[in-house]
Formats: sequence, C-alpha cells, structure tokens
Amino acid sequence: MGFGAGGRFAAVAGLMLSVALAQTASGSPVRVLGFDDIPNELNTRTPLPTEYAGLAFSGSWQVETYGYYNGSRGNNLSVGKGIVNPQHLINLAPGAVTGGTAVFSSAVPFYLRGLTLTAFLTGDRIQTASTVGQVRVDALLAPPVGAGGGLPSTISFTAELVRQGGSVWIPLPLTRFDPLAYGDIWGSALTQVSLTPQPLGTARGTLFVMDDLQVQAVPLPPSAVLLLPSLVALGLARRQTRRSPV
Repeated sequence: MGFGAGGRFAAVAGLMLSVALAQTASGSPVRVLGFDDIPNELNTRTPLPTEYAGLAFSGSWQVETYGYYNGSRGNNLSVGKGIVNPQHLINLAPGAVTGGTAVFSSAVPFYLRGLTLTAFLTGDRIQTASTVGQVRVDALLAPPVGAGGGLPSTISFTAELVRQGGSVWIPLPLTRFDPLAYGDIWGSALTQVSLTPQPLGTARGTLFVMDDLQVQAVPLPPSAVLLLPSLVALGLARRQTRRSPV
C-alpha cells in the first residue's frame, strides 16, 4: 500500500520525531575532526575553509601536513615520527608570519569534548626551543546558561605546551586536553571557542598545532521535542487546506 502526499509527510515527520527522541535520550555522537579530508594537493599548507564540519572557522587557521612540518623543520619532536600526509591545523592566516588568536564557532550550540595541542617549533632540528609555551582556551557559553543565575558567560583554561629541558623549552608531544579536567562548567553548551598563544619571553613567533578536535551536538531540549507533534499537525492541516477546492 502506497502513501499519499499527506502520508509521506507524516512518515517523514514521525521519523524526525523518533530521531529527536533518540537524540534526547542518548545524546549525539562525539565527532573527531582530524582535518585529513581537506584537499591539499601539494601536501604542504593550505587555508582551512571558513565553514567546515558544521563549524565556522576564522581566517587565522591553515591546514598543514605532518610530512611538510617534519620536512621543512627537520624534526619529529612535536608530532611523532613516520607521519607523512595526515593533517593538523596551525593558527596562521595565509600570508602571515606570526600567529595570533584563532577561533571556531557555531550558531547551533555544541559541546567541546577534547582537543589535541602542541607547540610549533620555529627552528631546525638543532633548535629544540619553541616560542610559545601555553595556549589559553576561551569559550562563550550558550544562552540561557550564561544569561543569568550568577553563572559566567565566558570560561577559560590554559594548556601547557612545553617543558623545560636544561636551558631550553621543549615542546610536548601532541597532547589531548580534556576540558572537563578544568571544571564541570566545561560540560556546558558553547557557541564559540578561541585559542590564544602565550609566547615565551619576548618571542614574536606564536604558532601552535591543533588536531583531533572533538565536538558534540547539543541534543534537542524536551520542550522542542514535545513541540514536534504540533508542528507535524500544523503542516498536515496546511497541506489539506491547499488541496481543498475553493
């Protein structure tokens, strides 16, 4: 037995309601953004699209292959040995020499579940010092969490990217930072995350590496799910009205 237009609409709406109920009950999956699917034909460095994986990225991001990083810098210290083409991000706008704050955001609230960072070596294989020692991670809380009740509208934590080795600072390996380790407030829904490098001493080079960004969509609130049947009924009523003879 086939479906009419109204039946098809009801079936699709029912499916949407089922998905919404399942999402509310179990939450959406955590997505790991590795940036390896972004075209980079020369396997060097390329601008990151301003819209990627449902997030808006500022122009202060570029995609770089690990092979290019290791080859041009003559080292494997920060990113591991033997990695050729998989990619990471650096906080560097095209044509820039030094990096600054880099941002990603979304009009639809999301959870930040993890990100992997390390310092970016600015010298060759002989120089083990980096010019950035920390990255401050700031976030905007999604309303209504930050709208009242004494809760802040912004939160932050500082990620340590280097350790001291003798008289020099040595970048840590790529390290996953769990925001929840910096307080339960990091379990809140966010709309924007910015990463600001903290240079060592008077250094001007302020590049860092980010990979494996972990984000999760915020489930629909119960009120929105309860509203869906009404929207379905309204849609069916409008379809019937349009089909009725004048």
